[in-house]
Amino acid sequence: MDDRRFDHLARAVARRASRRGVLRGLFGTAAAAAIGGVRPRLTAAQIQPVGLGDPCYSTAQCAAQGTVYCADNGFSYDGEFNCCLPTGGRCSFDEHCCGFDVCLLGVCSAAGYAPVTYALSGDPCERSSQCQAWDPTFFCSENGFDYDGPFNCCALAEGLCNADEQCCGQLACFQGFCKDERSLPPRYR
Repeated sequence: MDDRRFDHLARAVARRASRRGVLRGLFGTAAAAAIGGVRPRLTAAQIQPVGLGDPCYSTAQCAAQGTVYCADNGFSYDGEFNCCLPTGGRCSFDEHCCGFDVCLLGVCSAAGYAPVTYALSGDPCERSSQCQAWDPTFFCSENGFDYDGPFNCCALAEGLCNADEQCCGQLACFQGFCKDERSLPPRYR
């Protein structure tokens, strides 16, 4: 655009707008920006990358090699969405896997998959995924007995059992269910 055309355009705009109109427009733009009505869009280069298991709001944030998603990883303590891997992804922790997949032998696997290292009810364990591969209602926790290791696959209150060792904490197996010892009739305590 040459100088003459620019001057002509500038005069045309200035004639049509009053000072009040210009001030109203500037005030409206400033107010919209202040309350968040005008937000700049972030480019891929401006998005801060986050690692596996970290909270996210967009898959573009997830900085890992391979297929990674910003999705629910099945844990509530670490936020609604996290950078996570689909089934078959290389992982280090259960939190690295999407949905209810678990990290078994370094690979995100379906929770129902029974790996070679699974543990049965009452068996010693290192993580709940070992127990849940056998039965999803069992967790790796203390069962109140010292002779069988610090953590064992055990059921919570009202879980199925055949022996006290299959119940977590101070629960006792009563008529096939894990019950709080304090709720049992006096002759069974």
